Amino acid sequence: MQNENIILDARHLNFSYPDFSLRDINISVHEGRIYGILGITGCGKTTLLNVLNAGLKHGNGELTWNGGYYIDVLNRRRPNFVYVPQSAADSLDTISNVIDQIGKVLKQRNMALDHDLLNQYLNMLGKDITMIKKKPQFLSQGERHLSVLLMAIMMHPSLIMMDEPTTSLDSVETLEFLDIVKRMAHDYHISFIISGTSPEVITYVSDFIYVMMCGMILEYSSTDDLARGPLHPYTEMILRRRPSLNTKNLTPFRFISECGDGGCPFLNYCPHVRDECRSPVDMFQYQSRSVRCVIWKR
Repeated sequence: MQNENIILDARHLNFSYPDFSLRDINISVHEGRIYGILGITGCGKTTLLNVLNAGLKHGNGELTWNGGYYIDVLNRRRPNFVYVPQSAADSLDTISNVIDQIGKVLKQRNMALDHDLLNQYLNMLGKDITMIKKKPQFLSQGERHLSVLLMAIMMHPSLIMMDEPTTSLDSVETLEFLDIVKRMAHDYHISFIISGTSPEVITYVSDFIYVMMCGMILEYSSTDDLARGPLHPYTEMILRRRPSLNTKNLTPFRFISECGDGGCPFLNYCPHVRDECRSPVDMFQYQSRSVRCVIWKR
C-alpha cells in the first residue's frame, strides 16, 4: 500500500493581478498520488501552478511542504519538486542533445548524472539511449515530451507539476504519456499535479480531481466518485456537454467569460440558480467530497 503522507498542503491561497484573482484555494497532495486540475481555458489553472511553484512569493495563505528539500549550486535550500510549464517540450535547447541538457539541469541541483538510473528510466519509458543522444529538433513531439518527463524524474522529486502536458500530442502519444505518468506514481511514489481542459485526459490519469472556474475550486472529488456523478452544475457541464461541431451546446461551454460578481462564479450560466447563489458560497462537504454549491448545503 502506498504511503499516504501529505507532501504539500495549501490553505486559503489568494493571489491577484489586474482583472483576475485566485480565491480561497485549498489543496492537499499525498505521496504517490495524481491530482488533476480541470477547468476551461482562463479558469486559473496555470496561475495556481505558478503560485505553488513560487512558494507564495506573490499572494497569501498557508503553504506547507513536507516532501523533502535539495540544495542548489548556490547553496540554497529548495523544496524538492519540479514544475513543467506547458511549453517545456518546445523550449528545449536546440544546440545541445537531450542527455547533455539533463546533465546541466542535474548540475543546478548539485546532482551527478547517474547513468544506471538513466537507463532504468529509459527502459521504463520503452526507449533507449539513442533517443536522448539526439538534439530535440530530431525527435518527434511525443519523444520531446518524454525527454522532458525523463529530465524531471532524474531529479528525484517528490512532486512533479505539469501544465497541460498533452495538448500537442496525438491520441496515441497522449495515452502512452499518461500511462507512463501513472506507472511512475505507482512504482516510484512520485506525486503529480496535472492541469488540463480535457475531461478525458484528466479523468484517465488522476486519482483525485479539483475542478476550477474563475480562480476558485468548485468541486473536489476522487475520480471514481466524479465518474459516478458530478455535484456542481459546472462540473456536469464539462463532463456531459462536451462541445462538437454538431451541437448547439458549443456556446455555453466555449464562451463562458463572466464570473458571478461576489457569488458563485457559475451563476450566470447555471440552470439551478437561486438568490443565495449571488452571495459568497462556501465549500460544503458531501460524504468524502467537497463542492461549492448551495444545492448541497446542509
